[in-house]
Amino acid sequence: MRIETLVRSFLSTLHGRQGGMGRANGTFFSAQVVSTAFHHLRLALMDGAVLNRQGQRFVHGAAAYLAWLTHRNFRQRGLQLRHDIDLQGDEPRLSLHAWRLREGHEEHYRQHILTDVEALLLHPPNEFPALYGRFHPLASLTMPSPEYLYLYGVFLMQSARAEGNWPHGEQADELAGGLDADFELSRRLLIDDLHRDAGLPENDEVSRELSRWVVFPPCGWPMNEGQSYNMMALVDQIAKQPRLPAADGIQYLQALLTVQMPFVRHLAARTLMVLDIAPRTAIEAALYQQALRADDHQPALQAMARLRFELETPSSVMPSQWQRDSLTHWQTLIAQAPQAAWQRDPVLQEKSWQHASTLEGEHAATAMRLLQGLLPRYADSWLLRVAIAKLELSSPDSAIAAEATLRQCLETAPDCPEAHLALITHYHWQQRHDEATTLCRHAVARWPWDATVIDHSMWLLVLPMLDFPRRT
Repeated sequence: MRIETLVRSFLSTLHGRQGGMGRANGTFFSAQVVSTAFHHLRLALMDGAVLNRQGQRFVHGAAAYLAWLTHRNFRQRGLQLRHDIDLQGDEPRLSLHAWRLREGHEEHYRQHILTDVEALLLHPPNEFPALYGRFHPLASLTMPSPEYLYLYGVFLMQSARAEGNWPHGEQADELAGGLDADFELSRRLLIDDLHRDAGLPENDEVSRELSRWVVFPPCGWPMNEGQSYNMMALVDQIAKQPRLPAADGIQYLQALLTVQMPFVRHLAARTLMVLDIAPRTAIEAALYQQALRADDHQPALQAMARLRFELETPSSVMPSQWQRDSLTHWQTLIAQAPQAAWQRDPVLQEKSWQHASTLEGEHAATAMRLLQGLLPRYADSWLLRVAIAKLELSSPDSAIAAEATLRQCLETAPDCPEAHLALITHYHWQQRHDEATTLCRHAVARWPWDATVIDHSMWLLVLPMLDFPRRT
């Protein structure tokens, strides 16, 4: 089977399901196309599920897509290439063999991409080798995480399961890496891809220099906790000793908000907040919020507060209260931006609502009592009615009326993703799969940058690919 056929089949499965979060545009950053679906598969496998035939085909297609991205990258390096594909036997394989002639010697490299996908994406080890002090090759070039992104340049084509005599670094004590000329080519190709993904000019040297700091932190990823060094470099070049007009620097960061890799979007949003630039649209406001809620938000907030303080009061000691005040300031900045209608619902400010939103499971009755207590004052709140309907769906006596409420919300409410998500889940558990899929595609088209919507879309996609153990 040709790799292009596998790629087309894989991408057709994902069509209309990933919104702005994953685009198969051939750049390194479109490895993100694979990651969200694999996250759900990985969680299910950890919980005891097994891949069925449909799931195995999907994994093979994902490996083919990553092989296609790697093939594109290697071809840009001027290498000769050959695929080895056999997905029908007892031990399926998909590998890529690349070679070149340099100074009269053949240098070659073979990467077992399907093995990398299964061992590192589907069944990751408990711990990856630490990156402190010395870099270690972790996996394929095209795996979606900041470490792999940095290693793209450091290791060129080195994989934990790679074979061949590809040259190591030019320093005697360097255990990994590649030649300096290859490393520089990696940097250029990666920045080319970043600019294509974000719609930035590819030949503007000043913005390319900014991009170098985006994807290659000045002191390396091990010292870049909370993206501190990236932000420091960007703030310095845009605000302190500007290499370009401030308006152009801000426009550059706003373009990065559309990049597929989440950590690049977080970096752009965080730097814009340090520079006190309010989001212009509801989508940008949501991306700012996602950056504030990211896993590394604590060290990131410390770095953001320090940089904001240095911009406003140079050479002073930052007071301990500054970080808390800065967070409040950024939240206000986001709240003042254009927002979706449901985000402006006054019921969100009610303590009863906030408490009810934390209750689940055996406390559902308490949550229902709190929410119904708000109805007399917020009878027009679709957000409140959807929350009540979601609780009512679990009861056979009220499920029909609750579904009618949610359907009415789809037709009447100006902007209510919660209603879509509640109905998608309800349809799925009732095995009304066509209705669930149609509604899911509608939600993705309407909210292409809503992480929760995309997450539901991927969850719905992978469920038929899994066989779950029977619970006793």
